[in-house]
Amino acid sequence: MVLEDWIIFRQYSQRVRNLEVSSANLVIFRALRNPPDSSYFFPGLLSLRWSSKATQQDTIPFLRNLIKPTLISISLPALIYRQIDVTSLGLLCPNIQCILLSEMRSADDERNRYLASDVSSRMIRQCQNLKRLDCITTISDETLLPLACLPTLEYSSFTLSNTTSFGCLKGLPQAFPALRELMVVADVVGSFTAFLESVDLALVTLSIHSIHKRGTTDTPDSPFAVVPSHCRHDTLSSIHITDECPFNSNIPTYDPECLRPLFAFTNLTSLVIRTACSPLLNDHGLKELALAWPRLEKLHLMTHHDWGISPKMALFGLLPLLEYCPRLASFAIIIDATARPAKAPRNGVRNTLLTEINVGTSRISSPAFVAAFLSEILPRLRRISTNSEVSVAEECPVE
Repeated sequence: MVLEDWIIFRQYSQRVRNLEVSSANLVIFRALRNPPDSSYFFPGLLSLRWSSKATQQDTIPFLRNLIKPTLISISLPALIYRQIDVTSLGLLCPNIQCILLSEMRSADDERNRYLASDVSSRMIRQCQNLKRLDCITTISDETLLPLACLPTLEYSSFTLSNTTSFGCLKGLPQAFPALRELMVVADVVGSFTAFLESVDLALVTLSIHSIHKRGTTDTPDSPFAVVPSHCRHDTLSSIHITDECPFNSNIPTYDPECLRPLFAFTNLTSLVIRTACSPLLNDHGLKELALAWPRLEKLHLMTHHDWGISPKMALFGLLPLLEYCPRLASFAIIIDATARPAKAPRNGVRNTLLTEINVGTSRISSPAFVAAFLSEILPRLRRISTNSEVSVAEECPVE
């Protein structure tokens, strides 16, 4: 490109605030890699998302030109760490507030994981104004300590290994002082509980995802017992717990009583437990849950496998849930809809927020009766999702 071309390009590039590079012809990279000066190349850029897998020599100068002091948000894959020095991001982008360090799976996956961990550790020490860090890679002790010391960090996600030690956190006066949203991926839930026992957090949202790698064991109710002891009761409003447990894994069933410690979070608005074996509530247990969380808006207690366990909650057990949780707008629960009393309860309960529900592998014997009952208590219901087969969802429109 000649100077006249760059002048035209600058007229447009100076308007760009958010840029995503997923793929591009190498000719374009070559043409744009040598601007006359930085004022010609996206001078007002605020957000950069680089998801391209290309690491050819011609793409790297293009990327380097995009990393500039105006950036407040950047997303980079692990493969790029070998091509540019991202440890200096804090110096190149002094206003950076949001960083996503993604991990691309490849043949040398382990080497990429440890490279990313080392790089992220050195980079975090340079970025003291971070508000959000998505670290989609296994985090090391060397990374965890500077991360816990960030004074403005509000959101973070990272992966814990079952070999991670958390001793470095216990000596801090206050770890993660501004953290409000946390997403943790762990080999086993036990890795998360060990982490949480090392800190005290004022979270609003907590998400735990367990991978259940082969050869690992876990206690399914362990997170429920430890969360109330290390998270403020008045702030936490959303808890999500999921896993990737294989269908044939020997995972113990949840005792419904394991949910009782969570009753301390009286402001809870969202509870999602989608694991190999979710708590199997009966009618009384569901009523207790509804009384404990009157602000509940979303309740999903669903197994992603059909273990052949009969549900303990009857169809009419939904009535207390709808009565005591008037804001409920989404739920997924397995129920037993085979019992049909001589006279259906009539307590005037109606919920006009729910338009779709998920009943998993719930049993049903009288479809017309169930449809009439649901139409009465959920007048705006339009769709019912079920699991007719393992991992196969079937959606049933409600006429």
